[in-house]
Amino acid sequence: MTRLGIIGTGRLGATLLRAAAIHAPAIGLAAASRDPARVAALQREIPRLAAASPEDLARACDLVVLCVPNDACLPLAERIAGHLGPGAIVISVSNTVPLAAIAERVRVPVVKVIPTLAHVVGRGVALLVAGPGAGPAHVEAVRGVFAHFSLPLLIDERDARVASNVGGSALALFAALCDMFVAANAARAQTLERATLDAMMAETAAAVAALAQAGHGWNDIVGATATPGGMTHAALEILASGFPRIAEDMVEATFATQAALAKRAGGAP
Repeated sequence: MTRLGIIGTGRLGATLLRAAAIHAPAIGLAAASRDPARVAALQREIPRLAAASPEDLARACDLVVLCVPNDACLPLAERIAGHLGPGAIVISVSNTVPLAAIAERVRVPVVKVIPTLAHVVGRGVALLVAGPGAGPAHVEAVRGVFAHFSLPLLIDERDARVASNVGGSALALFAALCDMFVAANAARAQTLERATLDAMMAETAAAVAALAQAGHGWNDIVGATATPGGMTHAALEILASGFPRIAEDMVEATFATQAALAKRAGGAP
């Protein structure tokens, strides 16, 4: 049985544990945290979850995921290095801590995975990057676990930021856009409640995803929905007048922020 160990039980660590618990029942789960109460709370949700120290988790697990803040990642790698099993693979979820720096400390294969909240519902892209020492078999071992609750996609490190923007950041960006659009409509509503509008938007977002996955292009969806001269077309003109520049600025902001964080972490990712 494959054992997945998560060190760090904050938002991302808890998300991965919940996703694996729901969608990968045959995988063993262990968690380590500096806050035992968080692990205890997760154990009440996930009865099969084992609590462990970072060292014991490193000894027992096949995949060891470092779900800690960037500034704690390398010290944690040094702490568990001598306890990792001979077949262990270390997984980093950071886009700013260099994989080479982690590998230098742990001396086992390292793979980067960028997961999202969508994995809790068995959806979303999980981006994989092969780090130092990670061959096809190691990447496949990681892919095989994450395939239970995501669409794992192996990418080149050079496009990690672009892929993270589209596969990860867009989850929050779309949610924020939906929230803003619903709020603007709710302000004009006379009988519809906000909860009803939220449910409608959720179904609409799911429909767009289903149409796209069925082969309908983005422009096809636009063209089939917006009649020239109509209300939707008028709204699209407002969007087109300003959003392309906003999108470019958003992308540039992600690159600039990642570069600054990487510099602080000790090198380019």
